[in-house]
Amino acid sequence: AGRFVWQDGILLKAAKDGLWLALEEINLASSEVVEILNDYLITGKISYSANGEQKELYPHPDFRLFATGNPESYSQRQKLSGVFLSRFKILYQKELSEEELSQILSSLFDITSSLALPIARFHTTLQNQADSRIIGRTEKDPYTFTLRDIIRLGKRLEPILAKGPMDEEYLKKFFLEFFSVYIGRLRDESEREAVISLLDTHFGFREKGMDLETVFMSSSEDLTALFDAVPSSPGNEFIPREDADIIPTPTQRTTLYLILKALIQNEPVLVVGNPASGKTTLIRYLARKKETNLYYVNLSSDTGLEELLGGYAQDKSGKWHYRKGLLFSAIEEGSWLLIDEANLSPLSEYINSLLDFGYVIDGEENIWYAHPNFRIFLAINPPAIHQSRNLLSPALRSRFTEVWVEELTNLGELAGLIDTWGASHGAASGTQDHRKGKKRKGREKIISEEVTKRKKLEQTESSSFKRFTHFSA
Repeated sequence: AGRFVWQDGILLKAAKDGLWLALEEINLASSEVVEILNDYLITGKISYSANGEQKELYPHPDFRLFATGNPESYSQRQKLSGVFLSRFKILYQKELSEEELSQILSSLFDITSSLALPIARFHTTLQNQADSRIIGRTEKDPYTFTLRDIIRLGKRLEPILAKGPMDEEYLKKFFLEFFSVYIGRLRDESEREAVISLLDTHFGFREKGMDLETVFMSSSEDLTALFDAVPSSPGNEFIPREDADIIPTPTQRTTLYLILKALIQNEPVLVVGNPASGKTTLIRYLARKKETNLYYVNLSSDTGLEELLGGYAQDKSGKWHYRKGLLFSAIEEGSWLLIDEANLSPLSEYINSLLDFGYVIDGEENIWYAHPNFRIFLAINPPAIHQSRNLLSPALRSRFTEVWVEELTNLGELAGLIDTWGASHGAASGTQDHRKGKKRKGREKIISEEVTKRKKLEQTESSSFKRFTHFSA
């Protein structure tokens, strides 16, 4: 330890051993990487400097190189030169048609074509609405609905469909899975109502006697079964402390329901919400309930990325040692990891292999495979109301199950929180006073005035908070 030693990277290893190498997100590569690849594509050899010595390597004849890229319009993508791209055989992947999406559902999840095709049509219609900004019109980051959403839904529906006929309980679960995958991310209440109506147009829930307005709220009243279904590893000093205990309001239980459904499916979770809406609070609450470690990294700090991924540090003798980041501790232990302010740093493509294949490579080329109980959360504030926030790449965003954290604006819920807090801190909550009703109404009036002031301030700061009700299905 303490000395820098040359190690071959993945390009040299693949070239020497005759392996196939796929370079994902090629238009995120640095200019140095592009230059090395361009030289290889021209000369057929890889030139590099190791331990101060210039070397050349002619790859094994079985070596093959592939590269993938997303549109240049995606966040942080570079425009690659036409000369460089011309050295590749370029194939374009078109958007999948409704029929192809239907076939994927039928073949992967044993869903009949009579059901798979309406699902595909709903998905495509919703994506078209997002592309044309009929939904998400006021958002800086448009919604994206991809094949990953179809697969998430298929995984959730398969066990439901296997249980039997389409009775009332079946329809309820069917609707809830659609809500969890597609609707829980929407930030505007009128948009959520419109998409529920669109869903009903395709599947006729109301015709079958379902009251969609109450189904979801009633399902989140008791979360015990969902808590129990989330696997977790026992924690230690990183279990959130007593201050993480809360008594969730109905609004918070709705959000917790969506998060728990994703955790049960081992889906990474992206929580989006305004500052102080409770994003971190809800994750800490869940981790404490499960008695598992929760590692926290805030990428707004200068050292956030290094704290997450690790890096080299000197000891007292001046020798350099590699220190692993919190990401590797979490995936080794099966703990939870919360990355806050995730759109303030170019995080995205560091964790793609972890999200897609369940492993990640550290700074010393060691491969770390994720423990089955490992869970990862990203938390962001909406870019529409915070201009300093970057847009998350749709490629990264689509890998997460996105959940919108609704702010607490219901006067009854807010007054109830004050009562609970006051009781837990020994304050006079008025619960045994004959003037209890008057006190609660007084609190509600104060809260109402503060909420009104905040809404006026937000509307002044950004027109993005203006709501609309038009929706075309």
